[in-house]
Amino acid sequence: MTAADGPGERVRLEVLGRVRAWRGEAEIPLGPPQQRAVLAMLVLHRGAVVSIGELVDGLWGETPPSHAVAALRTYVGRLRAAFGRRQDEQIVTSVSGGYQLAAGLRIDLGDFERGVAEANLARASGDLAKARTVLLTALDLWRAEPVAEIPGPYARTQRARLIEQRLAALETRLEIDLALGNHAEAAAELSELVHRHPLREHWHGLLMRALHGAGRQAEALGVYTDLRRLLDRELGCEPGDELRALHARLLAGTEPGKSLDSPKFAVPAQLPADITDFTGRDDQAEKVRAALTAGPPSSLAAVTGTGGVGKTALAVYAAHSVRAHFPDGQLYVDLGGTGTDPAAPDTVLAGFLQALGVPRAKVPAGTAGRAALFQSIVADRKVLVLLDNARDAEQVEPLLPGGDGCRVLITSRAKLGWLPCRTVHLDVLTGPEALALLARLIGERRVDAERAAALEVAAACSFLPLAIRVAGARLAGRPSWTIASLAERLAGERLRLRELRMADVAVEATFDLGYAQLPPSQRRAFRLLSTIEGVEFTAAPAAAILDMAEEDALALIESLVDASLLEQPAPCRYRFHDLVKLYARQRSEAEDGDTERTAALEQLLDYALATARNAYRAIEPESMLAESLSGTASAGSSFHSAGDAQDWVADHRPVLLATTRRVAGHPACLLRPAADLLLVTGLLADGGTAGADLEQTGRVITRVAADRSDPASAARAHVVLGKVALENGRWHQAEEERLRALRLSRQTGDHLLVATCTLASGIVTVETGRYAEAAEHLDEALAAYQAIDDRPGKLFALAYLARAHLGLGNPENGLLMAEHAVRVSRTIGPGGLAARAALHQLGTVLATLGRPHEAIEVCTESLRLERKSGNTLREASTLLLLAELYLRAGRPAEAMKHAELGHVTSRRIEHARFSGLALDLLGRALDSLGRCDRARGCRREALDILDRPGVADTGQFRDRR
Repeated sequence: MTAADGPGERVRLEVLGRVRAWRGEAEIPLGPPQQRAVLAMLVLHRGAVVSIGELVDGLWGETPPSHAVAALRTYVGRLRAAFGRRQDEQIVTSVSGGYQLAAGLRIDLGDFERGVAEANLARASGDLAKARTVLLTALDLWRAEPVAEIPGPYARTQRARLIEQRLAALETRLEIDLALGNHAEAAAELSELVHRHPLREHWHGLLMRALHGAGRQAEALGVYTDLRRLLDRELGCEPGDELRALHARLLAGTEPGKSLDSPKFAVPAQLPADITDFTGRDDQAEKVRAALTAGPPSSLAAVTGTGGVGKTALAVYAAHSVRAHFPDGQLYVDLGGTGTDPAAPDTVLAGFLQALGVPRAKVPAGTAGRAALFQSIVADRKVLVLLDNARDAEQVEPLLPGGDGCRVLITSRAKLGWLPCRTVHLDVLTGPEALALLARLIGERRVDAERAAALEVAAACSFLPLAIRVAGARLAGRPSWTIASLAERLAGERLRLRELRMADVAVEATFDLGYAQLPPSQRRAFRLLSTIEGVEFTAAPAAAILDMAEEDALALIESLVDASLLEQPAPCRYRFHDLVKLYARQRSEAEDGDTERTAALEQLLDYALATARNAYRAIEPESMLAESLSGTASAGSSFHSAGDAQDWVADHRPVLLATTRRVAGHPACLLRPAADLLLVTGLLADGGTAGADLEQTGRVITRVAADRSDPASAARAHVVLGKVALENGRWHQAEEERLRALRLSRQTGDHLLVATCTLASGIVTVETGRYAEAAEHLDEALAAYQAIDDRPGKLFALAYLARAHLGLGNPENGLLMAEHAVRVSRTIGPGGLAARAALHQLGTVLATLGRPHEAIEVCTESLRLERKSGNTLREASTLLLLAELYLRAGRPAEAMKHAELGHVTSRRIEHARFSGLALDLLGRALDSLGRCDRARGCRREALDILDRPGVADTGQFRDRR
């Protein structure tokens, strides 16, 4: 057996749950509990020798049986047999007086501890996002109670120790969540943890901070009151100093966290003057400072980003702030990397050498000689080198000093290839940062007087620092202008870049520099990719627009990322900054003909519709909808599973709908494919997160369809508008949209849409308690779907018909129909739209019939499927139903957990009705748990939300649950 085939490569062991062993994907049987206990002891001793006496004590304690040693040897022999009898494959080896585990095995506890260590390092270095991701991965290794079902005193002791390790890691992750601003999600998790561990004061403090950060002040204070009462009753003591101080800060209305002011230093040698109006960028500046002051081998730091994003300003500001760390000098050069004549390395080195005291006559000839002398001079010194506006790694490499005390800070639009830099990629400013910068330029009083208009100016500038500086300079030079007047001038996209110029400074000129450096193929890609609407895109739609293979398109896209003309917010996802996209579109209008630009838009629509059709087929393979869509030349992207298809729709929905709107507004493009794309996207998209976007697009289609006398396209838009209204509890609007869609569908003879509209009527009437009318509509829909052999449609109708019969006083029929719908759904795929609806309706029927335990089982499965599908609206609804069911079943802790999660989910999609109901349920659960103060806070918040105008009637919703 080779080393590559050794036991460590093939066997892995698990103790973070039941003690288990695996060879590849096959589980190795480990025998009875005491035999597994032997293996667990060897695992937890981390490869050290465990004596026979220790093993006996660990298994049986102070009263071992007379045959203990013989039994122990039997267990070891059986373990060896289970792992393999060959001598060179032995996992458990004999050592004088005991046993030990073979080295190099993969053990889940080791993976967990390495993950925690890596997360701690990332946290210490300020990379909180990485620390959180690593901790989540580590915590996911825990399947249940560690060394579960293992007897003996050793296992009991280790179990407690391991559980404490997990809780410590979980506590760290929650602290990171709060530092990242994930207050609402952390509050939901901490509520459950505090209930399970009521005497861990620090967790109560975290919960108070989470609730405070989520804007739930009354609840945060209620947590302290409840804990104080509990400690007094159980232990006869008060909360500790840390918690009392936190409580005092919350009462005073101050933030529970602390902040540190960044030090500022005087201007040193060659650095440009410090940026006196530097605003925002606190996190990025701190990362640059940390990179420049860290120990070797990290001697290079880089600030990258698109033109005008403020790279030089940040670099100069950060360099000044760390000047004291470099007493031997600071060197600066503008390398002119975006111009037509970038600085030559040998010229730069000559300047550096002379600044360091080398006479002009002593400066060697050639780059190599100058670089060697430069490195020798600074080898034992602490020098900071700021290389501004670098073109690429080749230009930078000869300029790097070699000493451990030196640091180099580089700014560049381009990614710096192989150079081992700690890179800070700079994005645009946040809203508050942009307003603060504008206030520095024109005065706080002027900004405060027109704050809304100032924000409009910042948004029109795409929060790009250079653009905001130009806008601020124009306002400062024209005191008679109002901010609103400039906002109005910047509102029109076509003239915006022309307005953003002042004297010899222009945003457009900055973009010209980067564009001029591109070869022709990259220029064309840059121009035509601006056809893509929405925020982000992937390589597949780009390939459709550019009419080339996906791998070729990807290479062009990546080259534009390297040039900082495109951003890559996540792997395989790309985006323009708004002003850069506007610039690209203007270049396209100037250089590409109308025919080519129209063709690019049509190719994008064709690809999007083809892929959306494939997604619908993957999710609902037996639906007739995919066959009713317009034909496409593109085959589109395919999907391996319904989950992949649903993820694609969720990720691309903004692009799909923005494309639909743009096509609808283009007189040379066909409207029907755009309406088809809206229809399939609307039916698959989450109506909670996508509701506003769907409504905006639907209104555009209906308006254009009316102008073009296109009833088929209008019908599709009204179907989507009705779905959004239905999902948000706007019953009257849903019924109006349904009637419009039904009339138009009958006019065009579209039998599938007629059935869809009839089903929508049935759902609206069920939800509003008009059960007799609902039964008529649903019977009609069932027959219509039967006529066109659409099985998912029949399943939808049957599921809601069950609710109608229940409302009509036919509980047996209702339950039979609901159960039959779920059984049928198993045959067409449980992840489809209709199948998930059937399961949800069965849960509702069981809840109404007073069978909470069965309903909980069904709704738990429904929740799993909704989360897997990404339907946040249905997920929120199911969480509320589960919270109510757990209350009825006398399980308030579970009710609290699900109500908290329901509230977090509802807030995420801004669903006021669900959010209010979740808080009401949370208050009822807390009351049952004796948390009276926090419960009162929840109920007050619930009433505040549910009493607002425009929130749909909640009585029927609560009655159903």
